[in-house]
This record gives sequence, C-alpha cells and structure tokens, in this order.
Amino acid sequence: MSAIHKFAFSWLFLAFAVSVFGQGGVESVLNKDGKVLAQVSGNLVPMKAAVAFPAGIVVNTNGLFKVGQGPERKLENGQAITADGMLHKPDGSVGPVFDHYVIRGNRVYIVKDGAAPALVTQQVAFPDGSSLLPDGSYRSGGRVTRLIDGQTLAIGGNVIPSVDSVSLRSGKVVVQKDGALIPVASSITMNDGTKVMANGTMISFDGRTTRQLKEGETVTLPGAVLKR
Repeated sequence: MSAIHKFAFSWLFLAFAVSVFGQGGVESVLNKDGKVLAQVSGNLVPMKAAVAFPAGIVVNTNGLFKVGQGPERKLENGQAITADGMLHKPDGSVGPVFDHYVIRGNRVYIVKDGAAPALVTQQVAFPDGSSLLPDGSYRSGGRVTRLIDGQTLAIGGNVIPSVDSVSLRSGKVVVQKDGALIPVASSITMNDGTKVMANGTMISFDGRTTRQLKEGETVTLPGAVLKR
C-alpha cells in the first residue's frame, strides 16, 4: 500500500471513528415524537452523529439501529436504548435489545433480532459447560438452579441482571415486575423494597426517601435476585 493510500485509509477510518464515537457521554438515545435525541448528562440534545454502545449496538441519527451483524431495526416513537443495551418501551417494559433467552411461566424463550419470543424446546448448551433446560432450569458445575420468571440470559449463557420499572402514563401507574406488566390499583412493593402508590409516589424500603413520578416518566429498579 502506497503512502498516499495509507494516508487516505487512515483519514477515512478517523472520519468514521469521529462520526460514530464523536458524541461521547451519551446515556441513551430515544425517539420523541419522531425526533431522535441523545441524552447527555441528563439533558436531551439533537443527535449529531451515530452513537455506539457496548455489545455492538450502533444507533444512527435517523433512528435506525443495528446490533452486531443483525438486521437494521427502527427505534419507534417513545422507545429508548440505554448505554447498557436495554430497550425501554412506552408501556414501561424494559428488556435487552441484543439476542437473549427469557423465562416466562417456567418456559424458556429465545428473542433474536428483536423478533417475537420463540419457544425453546431443547436443552441449550453454553461454552462454559453450563446448560439451560426448556423448563427454566439452569445447570452449572453439577448444580441445578431454577431461574426466576422474567430472568434473562445472554446467548453466551451469562445471566443478565433482572430489571423492574415504574411508569406513569396518562395518570396511570404501571410497573414491570418479574417480567410482567402490572397496573397499580392501590400500591405494590417492588423487589428492592420500594413501595409504589397508584398516584405515582415511590417510597424507599427504609421510608427515608419519597419520590413523585412525573407524567411520561419511567424509573428502573433492581429486579429479583437469582436464587442459588
């Protein structure tokens, strides 16, 4: 390769890197009323360049995104992708944007390329020697653990921390707990001990902190801990 070609290649690579990584410190990318915005230090700003998150996630300024070599997908209105690779939907549900297994009703499903969950009917063997059975049992090192409802695993077998959420939409509070969306009629206690009231008030486990949800806001909380 000639010096000129090397220089041209280096310049193109640098331009691409600046384009993809130029908008640093992005916490999430969301589609708000058709406008694709980046959240930086808690503030929403226009997308200036494509944003790259871990797990091979790249979100473009037009709202189209890809995960690794997977097909291009569209960030729909009201949806947001956070830097940890989680997709937040307007109904308050939160889940990985990357391929994963999920437990629902003691059954295992696989979600690939954002498609609808498909039932897993055979044992899945992971590179580290562990395995996942169709009934939600997880075998590792001779031990068998029953995965909790709503628990997710990466395709490689790594357990993804469970996430709960609390949302206020049109004056109504909906929580995601153990993978299920539940309307709050009076009050409900989340897995981390937070008490959520039907009026959008959140009270910490020790009662020292109270927070009032704002209309359209979604707050994520730690989900149930995997029982071992």
